[in-house]
Amino acid sequence: MPNPRTALASAFLTAALCFPLFAQTEGEIPAEPDWIVENINSYARGSMVFTMSLGVTFPVLFLDNQFKPYHGHAESVFPGNINVGGTGFLSISYFLSPHWFLGGTLQGMFASTIRETMLFMIPLGIQGGYQFVAGPVEFPLYLMFGISPKSHGDAGNLSLFIKAGAAAFLRFHSNWSIGINAAWWFVPEWPKEGADKNRYGNLVETTLAVRYHF
Repeated sequence: MPNPRTALASAFLTAALCFPLFAQTEGEIPAEPDWIVENINSYARGSMVFTMSLGVTFPVLFLDNQFKPYHGHAESVFPGNINVGGTGFLSISYFLSPHWFLGGTLQGMFASTIRETMLFMIPLGIQGGYQFVAGPVEFPLYLMFGISPKSHGDAGNLSLFIKAGAAAFLRFHSNWSIGINAAWWFVPEWPKEGADKNRYGNLVETTLAVRYHF
């Protein structure tokens, strides 16, 4: 004759294992947690993305008024040689379609110069681009046009600012993605002294970025 305690334990275990099968009604699909990455990165007209990014800038190439390599001089507001600097930006994008987007960016940058002073820039502009999607990974390509107030020592001016970039983001949550960003800066300087003082700065930006999707 089986032990009553053993029989009672077996019955309890069987009921616990079978309960989920009876609790789920026919045709009901279990809800998936937000962190499941499959099929959460769909975009449509009206989708929006807010991006926060921090990283560094590298001086690459500086050109004079004849578009020849330029190495700077003491009177230049934007010298030919600057050191590696820091940068960060905030941007918001509105999707016009599942792939095309338009938005705005506010950025900041600082770097020491060959004169042992600090260069500060605050680029502000509009940007547009196209985004490729491959599973949970998103690849936005973008182009930004704007202006940038610059301050170098006691001098400063306002210049055109153009940035072209690309990024890769992993959509790990329905509302969040994280990734890396790289961009090329083109910053012309047209002083009032004349065209012979024109300078053209080229820098590279690399940053880590987080995006919020809503």
